[in-house]
Amino acid sequence: MQASVLVTGGSSPLGDIVLPELVRVFGSVAATSRSPKAMMRIASAGAIPIECDLRDIKPLDLDADVVVHLAGINFGAAAAALVRMTGATRLVAISSASATATWHPRRDEVLAAEAKFQQIDAVTSIIRPTMIYGSPRERNVSRIVTLCQRSPAVPLISGGGRLMPVFADDVASAIVELAQADSPLPLAPLSGPTPLTLGQMVDAVCIATNTRRLRITAPLSAPIAIAKAIHDPRSKLIHAVQMLEVDRIVETPAEAGFRFASTDFESGVRTAIRRYPSGKRAN
Repeated sequence: MQASVLVTGGSSPLGDIVLPELVRVFGSVAATSRSPKAMMRIASAGAIPIECDLRDIKPLDLDADVVVHLAGINFGAAAAALVRMTGATRLVAISSASATATWHPRRDEVLAAEAKFQQIDAVTSIIRPTMIYGSPRERNVSRIVTLCQRSPAVPLISGGGRLMPVFADDVASAIVELAQADSPLPLAPLSGPTPLTLGQMVDAVCIATNTRRLRITAPLSAPIAIAKAIHDPRSKLIHAVQMLEVDRIVETPAEAGFRFASTDFESGVRTAIRRYPSGKRAN
């Protein structure tokens, strides 16, 4: 079998956005799957489902030009095996912006995995996205939207660090660009165009959903202090709250060398809200 692109993680929340765009641009796209439900999701995007368990790679009868690895940095060995099996000459892999944060508990793990990607015998591009939003099944901004939609009124939120959430469609644009570029970027951050506090993100969501605001301000300092006092490294929630006080700023897509026009949060969140499965529609 021949395909222009082989995708891992095509049935993931990010795959919901990336896979149809790859099909639109490249036409012949295959994607790995290990369950009937995942195969159905891949087929509905117009791609060819290939039964493959990344935890135990078996030989594949498939030739591909590009491998796009969405399945997670910890499956780097699987991505390398697929590059060898398919004869692909190019790899585009999604990593994590946590690799750029000296304080992040997974930084060394991510950097070690990236180093293995860079040893693969193919032209390799590694993307380090910040917080991705805009897929129908993502759990980042969608949680903010759900909270705002279910609350009769939302207070103003102050404090905390700044982050640069990236629209899922921009991740797809970056992948397509790197898969086609004559001189692809070997390693690049991928973010939204503007640093935002959590309060500014909530403001944008409230405007988009016409949510009423309270005339009181809720500072983030209190929950952050509680999370730091608890200090349970096993808890993802505690870690997420602790991260609220840290600036997570990287180069913008234009500064990193991408050519596509990145999406501002206000525009992206309106599109995202229309994709989320329940709640009010964006204005």
